[in-house]
Amino acid sequence: MGEGNRIGNVAPSYSNWLGAMLGLLILAGLYAISRYNFLLFHCLTEAFSIVIAIAVFAIFWNTRQYFENGAYLILGFGCLFAGVLDLIYIFAYKGMSVFPGADGNIALQAKTAAQWFVSLSCVGAVPFFRRKVNPGLALGVYLALLALALGTIFYWRVFPDCYREDVGQTGFERIGLVISCCAYLAAVALLFRNQPEFDRYVFKLLVATLTAFFIEDFASALATEIEGLGKTVAHLCQVVALYFVYKAFVEVGLRKPYDLLFRRQQRSEEERHRAELAHVARLSMMGEMAASLVHELNQPLHAVNNYAHGSIRRLMKMPERDEDLVAAIRQISDEANRAAEIVRRVRRFVQKREPQCSEVHVNRLVEEVVLLSQTELEQRQTRIVLGLSENLPPILGDPIQIEQVIMNLVRNALEAMDETPDDRRILDVRTARNDDDAIQVDVCDGGSGIGEQDLERLFQPFFTTKPEGMGMGLAISRSIIEAHGGHLWASVNRACGCTFHFTLPIGKRD
Repeated sequence: MGEGNRIGNVAPSYSNWLGAMLGLLILAGLYAISRYNFLLFHCLTEAFSIVIAIAVFAIFWNTRQYFENGAYLILGFGCLFAGVLDLIYIFAYKGMSVFPGADGNIALQAKTAAQWFVSLSCVGAVPFFRRKVNPGLALGVYLALLALALGTIFYWRVFPDCYREDVGQTGFERIGLVISCCAYLAAVALLFRNQPEFDRYVFKLLVATLTAFFIEDFASALATEIEGLGKTVAHLCQVVALYFVYKAFVEVGLRKPYDLLFRRQQRSEEERHRAELAHVARLSMMGEMAASLVHELNQPLHAVNNYAHGSIRRLMKMPERDEDLVAAIRQISDEANRAAEIVRRVRRFVQKREPQCSEVHVNRLVEEVVLLSQTELEQRQTRIVLGLSENLPPILGDPIQIEQVIMNLVRNALEAMDETPDDRRILDVRTARNDDDAIQVDVCDGGSGIGEQDLERLFQPFFTTKPEGMGMGLAISRSIIEAHGGHLWASVNRACGCTFHFTLPIGKRD
C-alpha cells in the first residue's frame, strides 16, 4: 500500500515538471523567433490565443444547458469576441499588408478593444456565479458591442488613436491598458471571494491566468516601442495566460468535465443525497415507531370497547335506565371500533411484508383511503367528491400496495391545493371500467397544476416540485402499478390543477 501511494504521487509530479520544462523551452523558442522576425513571433502568439479562445467558447456554449450559473458563458463570449478582434490585430499589424496603409494604429485599436472584452468579461462574469444568463440576450449584447467596436474603428473612424509614428503608443492606449490591469486585479479579488464555487485545481489556474493577463497589459503599458522588449514580454505573457486557460477549461473540461462544469452542482447533489438518506432513515424510524404505537394503541382501544359493552349490559339490567346514556355509550363503543379499524389499517400499511396476491375491490380501497384521510381533509378544509362506478369486478393484486398508491395520490392532491381558494379546494376521485377491460382510477385536484414538459419527469426518482419532497412517491407508485400490469400517468386539467390516472387489468395476474 505504501509503495503504491508513493508511485501514485510521483507520476503527477514528474508530469508537471516535464510540462513546465517543455513550456519554458517553447517560450525560449518564441523569444528567439521574436529576435529573428518579430512579425512571425506576433502571428504565432496571436494565432495560439485565437485557437484557445475558440476552444473555450465551444466548450462553454455546448454545455450551457448544464450550468446553474451564467459566469462561464460570459467568459466564453469574452474569449470568442476578443479572438475576433485579435484576428484583426494580426492582419492589421504593421508589415502584414492586408489593410492598405495600415501603420499599426488599427492593429492596436483592435487589440485595445480585445483586451477590454477579456478583462471586463472577467469582472462581469462574477455577478452570474449564482444565477443564470439568457444565452440569446448575452450573445446579442456581445454582438452589439463588437459591431460598435468595429464601427468606431473602420466605419466612423472615431476610435481614439492608439499608435502614431511620431510618438509610438498614445496616452489613450496606455490608459486603456491601465483600465484592463485594474479589471484583472478586481477579478482576482472577486475570484478569492467566490473560491468555493471552483475546483481547487481550476481555481489556482484561474488565478495564474488573471495574473499573467495583468502582467501582459502592464508590460504593454510600459512598452516604448511597438516591437520592443515590452511588447515581447506582453506577447509571451499572453501565451502563458492562454496556456493556463487551456489547462483550466479545455483540458480539465475534456478530461474531468464534472470538476469544471458541475462543481457547485456536485456539491449540492452530494448535500441533497445526504438529506435524502437522512430522510429515508427518519421514514424508517417513523415506520418502526408507528408499528410500535399501533401495537400499544390496540390495548386501550380494546379496553374502551369492553368497558363500553360492560356499561351497556349493566344499564340494560336496570328497570329505569336512561336511554340517552345508553345511546351515548353505544356511540363510544362504535367510535372505539372505528379507531381500532384505522389503527389496524395503519399497521398493515407500515408492516414489512411480502406482496400478497388476492382479490381486490378497488372501490373498497378508495373508501378506506378516504376514511384514513378524513382528519387531513378536515384540517385542509377540502371537500371530497367520490364518483365510484357500481358493480366493478375485483382484480387480482396486493391490496396494501394498491392502497398505498391511492393514498399517495390523494395526499399529493391535498398538498397541491394548499394555495387554492377554499371554494375550489375539491378532491375528485373516480373509478370506472374502461375500454381496455381494466379498472381506471382518476384522482383530480384543483391545485396550481404543472407544466406539460414536467408531466413525465414527475415519475423520475428524486424529481419533486415540493420544497421538502423526496421525489420517490410517484416513482414507487408507478412501479407498483406496472408490477400489477397497469399504467400510471398524469394529465393537466383544462381549468386548473392536474389529474393522476392509473389502470389495473381485470383478470388473472401473470
